[in-house]
Amino acid sequence: MRRFLEVFVCLCVALFVESLFKRFHIPVTVIDLLLFAISALIFFLIVSHYFSDRSSAVTKKRIGSKRLLNLLTFLSVCFFVLLALSIIYLGVSEPLTIFTGVKGAAHGYTLVITGVTIIFVTVSGIYFRVSSKNA
Repeated sequence: MRRFLEVFVCLCVALFVESLFKRFHIPVTVIDLLLFAISALIFFLIVSHYFSDRSSAVTKKRIGSKRLLNLLTFLSVCFFVLLALSIIYLGVSEPLTIFTGVKGAAHGYTLVITGVTIIFVTVSGIYFRVSSKNA
């Protein structure tokens, strides 16, 4: 029952915020706010990890083979960079257009923020991979 109440309160808050934005003609959707908050959290966690003393080395024993690890790293970097660049291109070309989807709608500037976050996470992953290899 408690979980149902939490979901109900979240939905009510989201509907209230959405109705305020529509009433005052503010071009922001709930997805814009959520993705902005998630991006800010990811930036905070990665930057705090840069300045921490802990090492996040991925060991060969965990993955299985070094060649497989290098191949997966290369393929995932290529995929995420292409995805991020296409998202940034869509967002920059039409920043105030609402892009609708199955789960909701977001503006172009939110797509830019999301693309920059994906690039930032990918570059951070490369940095941690290279720094753990050289350590």
